[in-house]
Amino acid sequence: MDFSFFSQNKELIGIIMMPFTYGFVGWFTNVVALKMTFYPLEFVGIPPYLGWQGIVPKKAQKLALKSVNIMTERLIKVEDFFSKVDPEQLEKEFQPVLDGLVPSATREIIHHINPSLRKHLENGHESEIVNAVQEKCAHTVRNIMVQVKENVSSVFNFRSLVLRKLTGPNVKRIVDIFEEVGSKEFTFIERCGWYLGGALGILQALLWEVLPIWWTLPIQGIIVGYVTNWVALTMIFRPLYEKKFGPIKYRGLFLARQEEVSKKYSNVFATQVLTARNVLEEILYKRAARTLVETIQSETETAAHKMNLNESLDGENGKGEDSDFENTKKEVIRNVSETLANSSTKLESYMGRAMSIENNMFKRMKDLPPEEFEPILRSAFQEDEYVLILIGSVLGAIVGLFQGLYMLFVA
Repeated sequence: MDFSFFSQNKELIGIIMMPFTYGFVGWFTNVVALKMTFYPLEFVGIPPYLGWQGIVPKKAQKLALKSVNIMTERLIKVEDFFSKVDPEQLEKEFQPVLDGLVPSATREIIHHINPSLRKHLENGHESEIVNAVQEKCAHTVRNIMVQVKENVSSVFNFRSLVLRKLTGPNVKRIVDIFEEVGSKEFTFIERCGWYLGGALGILQALLWEVLPIWWTLPIQGIIVGYVTNWVALTMIFRPLYEKKFGPIKYRGLFLARQEEVSKKYSNVFATQVLTARNVLEEILYKRAARTLVETIQSETETAAHKMNLNESLDGENGKGEDSDFENTKKEVIRNVSETLANSSTKLESYMGRAMSIENNMFKRMKDLPPEEFEPILRSAFQEDEYVLILIGSVLGAIVGLFQGLYMLFVA
């Protein structure tokens, strides 16, 4: 292979490579900026400043609150969750499961009470307690749902539910939501960096013929990195309303996909955050489990009083929340709640149909005005957009510096 052409035309090769080099710069800086928006999920480096955490995970609490505000103000009426739920139907599906847990939960509680009381209660009185508990808890499910429908805010903490499901150990979920909803826009950002960087590289090659000074290349690299990131982000969200440029109609890419995005966003929230199981855990499973355990304790105390056994149920004489008896109650509540959740597939299916979260969210979201729809994705970038653009500038400068050194020492 004859390398004489390359050795004799090093400067020409450097000039020809400029559009490709800056196409790569535009693409690479945009890809890095996007990755740094979402990853890493946890801070990597030396805290507090020497390192990086993805913008979305770092701001997860704030972004989740914004999502809650958008939903509660414009997309969801919490009362609608339960307006079509029939307490009688819920009781029919769910109460038998709860009743079946009474004997084992009662035995567990009695087994961990004061030993001097336990030996009296276990001899023939346990079945009386079970029957009394079952009788008093016969309509627990219906009573809870009636209370929910009468005063939702006192029972169902919507904000707390969403925050728990999108932050802390669940922070990956909010990253997945943004990546899912903005997938087409993020692909555009990457491609835009390549095309726009390549176009600026052509201008750079032409400028080199006029001003062949090596140190201008890092400066142009800064400009390419800055412009490609800025233009890509701007084209996604602006203009809010469709504009005409001669025969060409244009609107921000995210805004142009409002109906498609609304469908996807509603589906993601309905299947990952506001699921029937999550809602039932919030309003029913734990509440029913606590009611059951409190009733068992009350009936056990009543049985003890009837036998003139006036000692405390807690063998440690009530030594606070960390006593063995209190820990047993917490464990029984947790076990009952988990058993209810694992036995309620049919109930959750019914609740999901009754709440119609996905359908209701979609209908309202697709009709939002652009200025209210835009923040759904823009919030992932907005506060730290300047950081992403600066990252593009720095990376562009580094590539430009290497190109300048090539033109200075090689060409």
